[in-house]
Amino acid sequence: MRIDRPLLTIAIPTYGRAPFLRELLACLQPQLAAQPKVELLISDNASPDDTAEVVREFQRSGLELRYLQNEINIGPDANFLQCYEQAFGRYVWVFGDDDLLLDGGLATVVDLLEHESPDYAFVAPYLFLETIEEIRPRRRNVATKIIKDPIEMITLVNLHTDLILISSGIVDKERIAAIPHPPFTSLVGSNLVQLSWILTSLRNLRCGIFVELGALATRGANSRGGFQAAQVFGESYRRAVSEMLEPNSALARKLIGDHLRIWFPKNWLGFRENGEDARIQRRILKTAFHDSAWYWLCAWPLIYAPRRMAQLWAKVLWGIARIRQEHLSVPGRVETSPPASD
Repeated sequence: MRIDRPLLTIAIPTYGRAPFLRELLACLQPQLAAQPKVELLISDNASPDDTAEVVREFQRSGLELRYLQNEINIGPDANFLQCYEQAFGRYVWVFGDDDLLLDGGLATVVDLLEHESPDYAFVAPYLFLETIEEIRPRRRNVATKIIKDPIEMITLVNLHTDLILISSGIVDKERIAAIPHPPFTSLVGSNLVQLSWILTSLRNLRCGIFVELGALATRGANSRGGFQAAQVFGESYRRAVSEMLEPNSALARKLIGDHLRIWFPKNWLGFRENGEDARIQRRILKTAFHDSAWYWLCAWPLIYAPRRMAQLWAKVLWGIARIRQEHLSVPGRVETSPPASD
């Protein structure tokens, strides 16, 4: 172990998205200058564009970072895992190369990690499509909630977005190293390798932090259509939960149930296909979830019913979820962190 171990590593896996990476590094550079306990790591998966030149440009301008260049493309999951494994920090924040950290966001996160020592932190995102100027208004104060129960943490996360969003999850790597767990390599190729360390952390949660809107902005419109969506959000999701948790544990049942009754109403109609692709989707999803009552009650109508009826059912389910979200909303029941100084 390094004597000068950073508190936090922000690890950015990237491939062929130099313009997005440039935008991210530009927003990180001034924030990192005030955070000597934070390491920046970039893992370039053999990008064919000018990613390397973008990195060198920021290095010449004084941005301290560690740059890994893969000789060949090892695939997204393996690159994500490389980020996790190569991070020196006690905490690891694997961060999407097309997402952004809002002004003061890093100071907020570092302060929470230093003073609360969570096993897991979830940073809820604003969503934007082209530019963060779309986000109006932004919160000046970032509300946070300290959570001791993994079921409560999962409920909050799923009502706001989901665990799959890679830029939202921060884990205590030191804590995970002390806990027996399946090899994280088992999820390479699933498109969900990040769930390996996230679920391991949640399974052994002693203290978690939910960070409300104000620190993170994620870029939308990156959906995967066709049967690949069924493979990732059906087959792979079920496998990740089954491999990283006790299959019939309360935590596993909670994750599968929320996925079917919250994630599907919010997202599935954007992935739903017609014709042969639809038949493949249905087969994959039925194989993954047929043993859950929530599949038949919540997801099945969204998969099989005519689109207009499916839309109405999605509105009903999401309306119920929104009522739960209002009861569990963070503002008003939390300690609020002051805005970070520039």
